[in-house]
Amino acid sequence: MSYARILLATLLVAVLAACGGPTTPPVPPKPTISAVTPAVAPRGGAIVVDGADFGTSGKLMVGGVEAVVSSWANDKIEATVASGTLDGWQDVVVETADGTDDFSPFFVGAEYSGTASGLQAFLDGLDKGTAVLLQAQTYDLSAETDELLLDNHGLYGRGETQTTVKLSNTGGAIVLSDWGATVTIADLAIEGDFIAFFHGNAVKTLATLSSNMLTAMPLNEAMVTRTISPPQPSGMTDAWSTETFSELGSPVDVVSSPGALTTTTRAPRVFTAKALAHAPEVALEPAGLSTPKITLQNVSYSDVLGGGSFGFPMFLIPTLDITLTDVTIDAGDSTVALFSGRNVTLERVDVTSDLAWVGSYGGTLTVQDSTVESATNVYLLAEAGMKVNGSTVRAADGMIDVVGAASAFFGGGTDPTGGFIEFVGSTIEALDGNLADGTVNGFMIFETQFAPISLTDNVLIRSHDATVIITQQSFNGEGDITLAGNGDVRAGVFKSEDPVNFRSGEIYVYTGGGGSLADVVRLEGNTMAATATLVVDLSGSSSPGFLSASHNTLTAGDGENDGLLQLIAGATGQLSLEDNVVSADGTIVFVAPDLSGTTAVLAGNTISAVGAGSPAVISQLNGGSCEMAGNTFEAEDITAVNPAVVFLICTGADPLVDTFTVTGNTMTTSGNGGSSLLTLFSAGELTMASNQVATEATFQVTAADVGVVSANDIQLEDGYWIVSGGSSSDLTVDANVVTCEDPIAYGLFVSGVGNTVVTGNEFTVNGTPAPSAVALAFATSGAPITVAASGNTFTNFSRALYVADQATTAWGITATVEDNVFDFPIDAAPKAAELFNVKSAIDARNNQWGTNTSAATVTTYVTLSGDTVAQGGSILLNPITLP
Repeated sequence: MSYARILLATLLVAVLAACGGPTTPPVPPKPTISAVTPAVAPRGGAIVVDGADFGTSGKLMVGGVEAVVSSWANDKIEATVASGTLDGWQDVVVETADGTDDFSPFFVGAEYSGTASGLQAFLDGLDKGTAVLLQAQTYDLSAETDELLLDNHGLYGRGETQTTVKLSNTGGAIVLSDWGATVTIADLAIEGDFIAFFHGNAVKTLATLSSNMLTAMPLNEAMVTRTISPPQPSGMTDAWSTETFSELGSPVDVVSSPGALTTTTRAPRVFTAKALAHAPEVALEPAGLSTPKITLQNVSYSDVLGGGSFGFPMFLIPTLDITLTDVTIDAGDSTVALFSGRNVTLERVDVTSDLAWVGSYGGTLTVQDSTVESATNVYLLAEAGMKVNGSTVRAADGMIDVVGAASAFFGGGTDPTGGFIEFVGSTIEALDGNLADGTVNGFMIFETQFAPISLTDNVLIRSHDATVIITQQSFNGEGDITLAGNGDVRAGVFKSEDPVNFRSGEIYVYTGGGGSLADVVRLEGNTMAATATLVVDLSGSSSPGFLSASHNTLTAGDGENDGLLQLIAGATGQLSLEDNVVSADGTIVFVAPDLSGTTAVLAGNTISAVGAGSPAVISQLNGGSCEMAGNTFEAEDITAVNPAVVFLICTGADPLVDTFTVTGNTMTTSGNGGSSLLTLFSAGELTMASNQVATEATFQVTAADVGVVSANDIQLEDGYWIVSGGSSSDLTVDANVVTCEDPIAYGLFVSGVGNTVVTGNEFTVNGTPAPSAVALAFATSGAPITVAASGNTFTNFSRALYVADQATTAWGITATVEDNVFDFPIDAAPKAAELFNVKSAIDARNNQWGTNTSAATVTTYVTLSGDTVAQGGSILLNPITLP
């Protein structure tokens, strides 16, 4: 580099150093709020916000609503709380071009610093919609004559452990919220005996409340009472108590009646003229205004005297959105009647009471992470949908009624309305608190219409009596029922729970149907047990219904040998049972009345009817195809006194289309020696292969159309295997292995089958056969038959063949019996064969007949009985196969 260039570079560095080089502009500081005064201000009230770095302009937000600023300085903002600001605890936020800062706590409303006696007057002097902040103290109103009236005023404390309101012993509290308003009660404890929520505002005269409920009455202290009998839900037979209420609807007393569910009594509540003057005004919903709202947050309520009520007043249904969050209601001996015509929400709420009514007659019910527990009954009602998630619902000594069509079922409405019911991850218990007192409690019902029911992943669904799950009606398949992943669904009192006071119980799952599309009942991954009966039935309405059950454990019975388990598809509809464990100590029944050309599937199930009676497994599938694969069918009388039976029926609608597949199953029956296993297939093509069959008496296969019975392992005790059909039947029996213990009849008896091929089978007697034990028999039954038997081995029977034509004038038999081995002593008639009433020539050549070497000798061991000789019947034996 030249000297000039070096000098120039040196000068440039010097200049830059002198100027300090390029710099980054400083970042303006964000605003900082240090205080808001006063700490409590109503809408329209002035506030001052102190701090720093507010700049010269921006926005001041209170509860998300922009306040009206009158002065803005860098360290102070003066403003007015806007009229649209929500009451209660709100954040104050300063927004500038340089950033934001927020400040809390700040309360929108009015602070009350007086005593308990002045609280009502303070409330009455406030504008409607103003919230009141109480101090950290106890406000004792218990001796006050009048109720506490929150007429569109919210009430806030300093925390449940800091602020307590003791309500009037005679008046309690009434909370009103008008159209478009929200009234909040928060952060305090309430002790009392009566609190009611209603829409509207207080008026000075008592309006006519409802044509069918209440009418106006003089403003005096006279008590007008009437008797109200609650409607009785379907399925209940218990007597109800008679409840007497004042004309304002507050519970007065509960009078016991014969069989009453409760005997609680208390002194009447007296309402003053002022209380009557505070009666809510009932009005139609104003146009353009939102539903009134009442919200309880971080509140505890405890009952004092008992016999009171928490919730709706006067047996009228308020038009309110009611939301309870982080609330504890200990109602003791009182009733929780938390009703509304609109939406009711419980989130992290604990309710204990003598009687609980929770829900909506026109809206939704949401119960999240909550507990609703009653000493007697629990009613959960909704009209537009119910969701219960992660919660506990318990009736300690009564019933639980879950209703998704409250207007129709309890309100007397006739419109086709109803909402869904959904329970997830919850515990539901309807119990009998005293199993020995002779009164049966513990009934549970989930019921709706024109909407589905879904019970999924619940921890426990428990009733000491019956559990009923029913969608009463549907238009077009909207009445679905889903039970999935429920870990413990039980009904009745099991002997393991109480060996003295055990009780029969039932689980019923029904759909009422009514439309052209199928309701669907889906059972998946449940464990369900009833001490007596477990029934899923979609067929009662003569409407379509699809029943699907998979990966369930289903049990009926508790050692009384009367357990009944029924799974029944709709009058038309599909049936699918896969990978279930099904057991009963009585009878198990699967039915599809009309498959409508579809396929019924029974696959991978273990199905056991085991008890000390006459256990039975019965499957009747009609009107389509059926697939039975990989199942275990078992029926056993454990006392060996009675017979047991497995009876499998499949009837197709079109013999050219429908098929019956019975493969890889294990089928057993045992009992007193007369137990049987019967299968019937008609109007379709049968494939019965690779099954394990064990029975004491009869194993019957009836195939009324084309069929193949192949490669089955069949074990018989003293009974026999019979294959039957009709004149159009075409059946192949091949490659089966049949073992008989002590047979008295047949190894195989083919009856009435139009055309039968018996080939490649092995029949072996392991025990001692009776003299009447015949290896192979075939007979007519109303029509001629054709039989071809070849390549079979019959070992250790007493007799080889029995052929019969079951008619006065024989129908006719075309039979070819050849290349078979009869491996047992054949040394006298009728050990080779007996022909009864046969007019045909039976071709029985080329067979091995024991150790015989002469066809002539074998001929002497043949008996021609009945009219065989007269009709010219005969048997052809020569040549024979030498041993």
